[in-house]
Amino acid sequence: MIELPRRQLLATALLGIPLLGIGLVEAQGRQASPSGWARLVQRLVKLEDLINHHADAANPQARADGYRCLIRLLNLATEWRLEAADPQHPRFVDLSSQVRKFLGDNPDQSYRAITLDRSLSYEIRGTTTQARFIEIGAYVGNFGGSPGSRRLLASVTESGLITNREGQFTLRPGDSPGRLPLPEGTGTYQLLVRTWFDSLERRMAHPPPAIRVLGAVPRPRPISEERIVEALWEAIRLVEDSLGWYSNFVRQAARNGTTNRFMPLSRRRDMQMPTSVSYQQCVWRLEEGQSLAVEFKAPAIPGYWSLVVYNQWGESGNWPFEPTVINNRQATADASGWIRIMLGPEPPSHGYWLSTGGNLSGTLSFRWTRFPHQPPVLHTRLF
Repeated sequence: MIELPRRQLLATALLGIPLLGIGLVEAQGRQASPSGWARLVQRLVKLEDLINHHADAANPQARADGYRCLIRLLNLATEWRLEAADPQHPRFVDLSSQVRKFLGDNPDQSYRAITLDRSLSYEIRGTTTQARFIEIGAYVGNFGGSPGSRRLLASVTESGLITNREGQFTLRPGDSPGRLPLPEGTGTYQLLVRTWFDSLERRMAHPPPAIRVLGAVPRPRPISEERIVEALWEAIRLVEDSLGWYSNFVRQAARNGTTNRFMPLSRRRDMQMPTSVSYQQCVWRLEEGQSLAVEFKAPAIPGYWSLVVYNQWGESGNWPFEPTVINNRQATADASGWIRIMLGPEPPSHGYWLSTGGNLSGTLSFRWTRFPHQPPVLHTRLF
C-alpha cells in the first residue's frame, strides 16, 4: 500500500487526484512550470497551517471539524470558481446546505450565488412565496474575508421587486425598470440572492431562482489547464480568507477578554452584509457540563431576529437534526418580556435550546433584521 506524508495525502483528498505510486508534488511537477500545478499543490498543502495555528488546534474534535471544514470549503470554492464561473453559461451555486457551508451561514436563509458579466443581459426569475425577506446584491471582488477584497455595486430587496399575484418576480440586472441598476463598467461580478424563512421546512421547500441569457451566446468552450489552475488559485484564496477571518476573530476575543460576551460586528464597506441587518458576535467557551445562557428583551413587532450557533470554524451546526438556530417566530418572551436561550450539550429544563454539537467552544451570531430600532443588549451567564 502506498504511504504518503499527511500533507500530501490531504492535498490528494482535496484535489481528488488518484495516487499513482509516486509523490504528489513530483507527479504534478513533471509537466508543470513553477507557476503551474507544482506551485499550486505546494500552496494547497499549506492550508493545513490554518488548522495548526488555530486557538483550539490541540483539541481533537476541533481539528477533525477543521479538516472537514477545509475539504467542504475547497469543494464549494472549486465548484463556484471553476464549474460555475462562465458568465456566458451561468448557473446558480448553493453556498450553504446541511453538509457544505459558506462560513457564518444562517440555516434560516438560502444563499444562491452566480457569476455574471456587465456586457451581457440576463433575466432572473424567482418567487417570494413562503419567504420572509429577499435581498439580491451585485458584488465585485473576492468573497473571502480579507479587507478590501469586495464591494457592493447595487442591491434590491423584496419591496423593490415587481411580483405577480403568486409572488413570482422577474429581474434584469442593469435594467433600471428591473430595479437593479448597475453602474457603468466592464468585467464580471457576483450576484448573491439571499432569502430568509421562518423555518427550515420552508427553506428546504423553496424553489431556487432560474436565469437565462438574453440574446445569442456561443457554445461552451473546452476547459484548459490554465483555466483550471487559475480557478484553483481563486478557490484557495477564498478558503484562506474565510478560515483566516474566523481564526483571527477567535484570537481577538481571547486577547480582548470578550469570550462569552456579545460584541457588535462593524459594517465594513467590503463585507457582504445585507441591507438593514445588524450583527452581534460571540466567541463562546465552556467546560465539561457547562451551559451558556443568552438573555434579552425583544419586542413583538414585525422584523426578524435569530441566534445561530457555530463550531470553531464558523460552520453552523448539524441542522435539521440538532437545534442550531432560533428565530422570533419560534421563541416567545415570558411575562416580563425576556427571552432565554440556553447553549449547552443537553436540553435545559427551562428556556430554549441550542446544541453545542459536542464542542466546548465556537461562535454565536445574533442577527437583527428589518426592525425600526436598535438591537437589544444580549446578556450572558454561565451555568
